[in-house]
Amino acid sequence: RLPQGFEYTEVSLDGVKKSLSYNNYFDFLEEGHYKLQWENSRIDQIFVTEFILDMTAPTLKLSEVRNGAAAGKVSFSDMEEGEYVRWIRDSKEEGRIEDPSEVLSKTGSYVLRVYDQAGNYTEYAFELEGYFDVNAVLAILFVIALIGGGFFYCRRLRNNMRVG
Repeated sequence: RLPQGFEYTEVSLDGVKKSLSYNNYFDFLEEGHYKLQWENSRIDQIFVTEFILDMTAPTLKLSEVRNGAAAGKVSFSDMEEGEYVRWIRDSKEEGRIEDPSEVLSKTGSYVLRVYDQAGNYTEYAFELEGYFDVNAVLAILFVIALIGGGFFYCRRLRNNMRVG
């Protein structure tokens, strides 16, 4: 839309002369790269505006999410340049991810919105359930080893304490 009071003698879009609709509006209904030129021959001025119209929402491949649930870390390796993800966990905690190497690993109910540079977004919702990763398995094995070692130590100590 043209600013109030701005006068023009000619308007062209991508080099083709055009007439504006009521109230000095252009309706752009298709995505693409546009070059809009406003000319005022009375003051011998030309104003040029170039822009890209993007109405396509970005998408993510959340391969770890199946049927609204994930049993492991959720990654964003397929994010494109300029995209970012805003996330909400359990309707409370919020965050923003711009680096595709980041992952979500805390359990809870997530709502993700992936945004592109044009402000388009796609929303995803899923539940990140508890899972065992390598560190969790090692911790469990360590605890089992401690319990087993303690059991055998106590048994040996009891056998050596026999009088007789």
